[in-house]
Amino acid sequence: MARKTIFVSDLTGRVIDEKDAATVTIRYSDARRGQVVLDVNAGEVSDLAAKGTKQARRGRRPKELAAGPRPIEAVGTSTAAFVGTAPRKRSRRRS
Repeated sequence: MARKTIFVSDLTGRVIDEKDAATVTIRYSDARRGQVVLDVNAGEVSDLAAKGTKQARRGRRPKELAAGPRPIEAVGTSTAAFVGTAPRKRSRRRS
């Protein structure tokens, strides 16, 4: 048996068509009061949106990569590095 989700508007109590369903989240400035989430249809959203301001979508933004060669990063000069092999010296124990 297939299941179907039916959306009902929290404002009007009417059934919402699946393609017109939206969610409105209200966050209080006092975080202790929590938030309210409402299921609404597209028409109700446009009425509410006319009274508020639209914010930019939050999420990852693409990084802008500069074209051309990149500068070499600075490194500390107090670290010594040796490349190659060193002769092996046998240790002697004195009795």
